[in-house]
Amino acid sequence: MTTLQKAVVYDEVGAPSVLRIAEVPVAVPGEERVLVQVRAVGLNPYDAKVLSGRAPRDAAFPRGIGGDVAGVVSAVGEGAVFADGTTVQAGDAVLGWGVNTMREYAVVRAANLVRVPEGLSFAQAGSLATPAFAANALVHALALPTSGTILVSGATGMVGSLVSQWGVRAGLRVLGTVSARNFERARGLGVEPVEYGAGLAERLREAVGGDVLSAVYDTVGEETLAAATAVDAHALVTIAGDEVAERFGAISTTTTTRDIGFLASLAADVASGAISYAVASTFALHDVVAAFEFLEFGHPQGKVVLEAS
Repeated sequence: MTTLQKAVVYDEVGAPSVLRIAEVPVAVPGEERVLVQVRAVGLNPYDAKVLSGRAPRDAAFPRGIGGDVAGVVSAVGEGAVFADGTTVQAGDAVLGWGVNTMREYAVVRAANLVRVPEGLSFAQAGSLATPAFAANALVHALALPTSGTILVSGATGMVGSLVSQWGVRAGLRVLGTVSARNFERARGLGVEPVEYGAGLAERLREAVGGDVLSAVYDTVGEETLAAATAVDAHALVTIAGDEVAERFGAISTTTTTRDIGFLASLAADVASGAISYAVASTFALHDVVAAFEFLEFGHPQGKVVLEAS
């Protein structure tokens, strides 16, 4: 008898309203894979792009959605081990990434998972991988300087906040572009806030003062790069795409490398409180439409997370 589960699917690209809950079979984990009883899945801007068709996919409809995941291993396929070679066991609490994870049970490659450290909530764990790898791609492409002043755009966003905190921990002066309502949140991270929008170059020049802007870590795009160029920033890196990067002489980077050891280390830092990682709101699986609407239009101050169980 086939066991069924609830899963988020959609039959056409479009607004969040095209999402629905369907009953689909629970899969059996194959070689080197495990079945995870999903506890939490973070929503990412990329998920919204896929849903809307702005990031095209070739998969047939109905399609699943979701990449990040945290939960509890319920079944283990042959040869399934963590990336460090240790054995995965049923009952292990894990976090990582997979495919179509917005469901009650997801089959995931064991090497894409790490154990959830004590002190890390499932909501944090299930929303960590994608922002973590994007932030790591930025500092991998352009190493944090040993001293001086840096700029991080979107400094209170999930990617920007990680880069900002790494900069602060490295002893750097960190400027961050944020909205006026996020000034106090930025200061809480150790960031000197600079309001984005019209006139950014002038405000940035004033904020830099007599310092040199050694490096710029951009998560936003043209506005930040134009302002940074106007104040003669020494080096720039962006995740906004090759075309924008080329126009401003910036390094373009994407999340092409997923370092599982780095993810485990960051999870431990968040669990210990060394790194702040905020969850704005959690939604039940059946409230997925509301969750995506909040992600796109609600200006969340942290991660938006689906809780599957």
